[in-house]
Amino acid sequence: MSNPKKNSFKNTLFNVLQYISGIIFIAAYIPQIRLILVTQSSAGASLGTFLSICVGAIILELYAIHKKAWALVVTNGAATLAAGLTGLLIIIYR
Repeated sequence: MSNPKKNSFKNTLFNVLQYISGIIFIAAYIPQIRLILVTQSSAGASLGTFLSICVGAIILELYAIHKKAWALVVTNGAATLAAGLTGLLIIIYR
């Protein structure tokens, strides 16, 4: 038999880790978004890379929804939006 208190702590710990990793993942897009907006140029930024990340993140989002992993749904959803925004800015500032 498993210990309910231990499982609860473990679940909480992994939820917190998911939120932390999500925040880091989202923050990783900020320098690229800022650079594109400041220079008004997407030179050197790969549209293919950001679209691939976005497609992969959407697939992961569907999986997280299916598994009801709500911490992952929230953080991955925000990261998907950040990747999509970056891809859109690359297209706009080409």
